[in-house]
Amino acid sequence: MSVSNRQPKILWVVPELLDEDGRVHESPTATLIREVTKLGARVDLVTFSTSKSLRVVSELGSELGVANSVVCYRSRLPRTPFARFCLCLGQSLLLPKMPVPYLPFFSKRIRRTFEALFGGRVRKLKELKVLGEYSDLLPDWDLVLYDGLEGSAHLFDGKRITLPVQVPPMFYRAHTVEADQWRAKASESTGTPYANYNATQAELVKEFELALLRKATAVLSASDRAATRFREVLPRIQQYVVPAAYSFVDVGLQRAPIPGRFLCVVDHNIPGDREAVRRFLREVWPEVIERAPEKELVLLEKGGRKGLSRFRRRSGLTLCPWKKDSIEEFVKCEALLILGGEAPVLRGEVIEAAAHKCPIISSSEGVGAFALKAGEHFEKIESFIEWMSRLTEQHRTEHEALGERLFEVLSERHNPAAVANRFIDAVCAELESPDEEGEANSSSAV
Repeated sequence: MSVSNRQPKILWVVPELLDEDGRVHESPTATLIREVTKLGARVDLVTFSTSKSLRVVSELGSELGVANSVVCYRSRLPRTPFARFCLCLGQSLLLPKMPVPYLPFFSKRIRRTFEALFGGRVRKLKELKVLGEYSDLLPDWDLVLYDGLEGSAHLFDGKRITLPVQVPPMFYRAHTVEADQWRAKASESTGTPYANYNATQAELVKEFELALLRKATAVLSASDRAATRFREVLPRIQQYVVPAAYSFVDVGLQRAPIPGRFLCVVDHNIPGDREAVRRFLREVWPEVIERAPEKELVLLEKGGRKGLSRFRRRSGLTLCPWKKDSIEEFVKCEALLILGGEAPVLRGEVIEAAAHKCPIISSSEGVGAFALKAGEHFEKIESFIEWMSRLTEQHRTEHEALGERLFEVLSERHNPAAVANRFIDAVCAELESPDEEGEANSSSAV
């Protein structure tokens, strides 16, 4: 297959891209799509929404530069324990191999939508009352890109992944091995009622993910660390590293650090983060305050407020939820503390710190996904003794140079235009390779 002028035709499937009103939620994926279309690629976008009454879907073309857009309605997972239990029971009887979190992406309507989409049947899409702007839709894509595992659930037939004959080469873009996140959740929930559920889902996600990888022509990994894990899962997989695209926009906030003021962000969706912060607040912070009562720690919580409220009255500690204006804390603090270990995804707080040239203090694991150099891009601390010693020190202005170098390396690595070019290089190289019609694109089931 020849991709003329490095301008491939892409059917890009993204699980989450819109807010409740149908507006584009700014994310690395949205940024990458925008930059790829600027390079001349024709992108037809498929995304999902839990709202049936989106008002501004027509703006997708102008916002992202996509040629056509299809928005599939999906349901939400039940929120109450009883309703979730009933769903799990039904899943175990009817779709025993489908992970519960992906069930909303496996509805009959979604499967019919993709059948019509792959066949280029615009009239059928309208009969299904599918939202979007797709009047010019033609199924002449060079590739289909599943940006995230959930969006591929419609390929599952109850037992295995099956690709329709007319589907072009299928690529998979991922930030991490999804099964790893579920294994971490299972480990963290040991001894709780959720342990068995998380362990079961980890195994289901593992099998589902492996089936998709076997069908993929190539994997576009977000980091070298993710690429290494995918090679461990399936050694023969063809893959390329395409970093997440971030715009380091000047927001007009100049660094004005308050000596002795530190910032920490705990993401309750990252397994192990909450427990690491709890241990720090129990064992390290009281010792820091005992030696230096003037020190401050601002703790921002992402993904809900679970289990840290009992520390609220600790001396020198300010506990509050993450908000849009929380980025101002990155210019006020002496440094950002990364207390958790290796995260399955890129930590957003590291990107924010880089954008504001804020120094980072962390273990090697805490920033491992970014492949940063200790002493050059961040200050490395591995033990509680080192934490206590460092946090009781007086502020030193030379630490600010770490933030400057952090900004330089990440703004270059995650530059949207550069990332878009790497993306185009990867897909064109793979599409033009002599074995492009190999077994990865076979229509036989796994």
